[in-house]
Amino acid sequence: MNVRRRGGTRAEHHRGAEVRIGWAARGHAAIAGTVLVLLVSGCASAAPAASTPAAAAAAASTSAPALVSYSSTQFRLPFRVALPAWVTASHASASESPGAVTWDQSDCSAGATPCPDGSDLKLRFLSPYTLYRPLDAPAPSPMPGYALYMAYLQSVSALHITDKVSTTVAGRPATVMTVTASATLHGDVGCEQPGYEDAGDCYSFRDDLRSRFAVVDVGGKVLIIWLRANPVGPNFAAESAEFATMLTSVQLR
Repeated sequence: MNVRRRGGTRAEHHRGAEVRIGWAARGHAAIAGTVLVLLVSGCASAAPAASTPAAAAAAASTSAPALVSYSSTQFRLPFRVALPAWVTASHASASESPGAVTWDQSDCSAGATPCPDGSDLKLRFLSPYTLYRPLDAPAPSPMPGYALYMAYLQSVSALHITDKVSTTVAGRPATVMTVTASATLHGDVGCEQPGYEDAGDCYSFRDDLRSRFAVVDVGGKVLIIWLRANPVGPNFAAESAEFATMLTSVQLR
């Protein structure tokens, strides 16, 4: 085993001291010196093993990317959030309107479909004004409240909802779930502007994406917080966990 050597001690000889050292005294000094070296060496080798769980967590936190806080400026439900690390790492910038705040890790519209795993993450904060129900299209419907919106999502046969959890976000009732779609239904999530007449201009679940989807009840309005990802990517569990951590940081102002 390689042990890191520290600076050794050196016997100090006092000038002018008339001290006779006998063989027995030399023997005791040698033993003491050996014990001292062993103690110093033992401390040096044992130090790394003395790490506590708190110290290990602190070391891990120093190596993790720093989270960036974001405060909305135009969104009609003002919020503050600590963004996931991938937003910072990919230099994704926010695009904001009264009905939507979005971050895109990568635009894959000119590339592969679905996007390559690791270059496909998209984050949305939405407060839609209207939506296109599959049975009501082409006419948009006013955005319903929390309970009716949840009932609507569960009534759409093309949507497959799993891993549904009832929770709170910013102290408000919320439901978080995983959503996949067997078909792309344009406008079924909602529209960020009230005057959109084309469902294709609105937000939709797509059959080539997988979503971790949070619906939050904000005093009669619906706040949607949405992570869109590759449907077959191996990192979805970790991305969902990071999304869950982000939800705990949301503050409504």
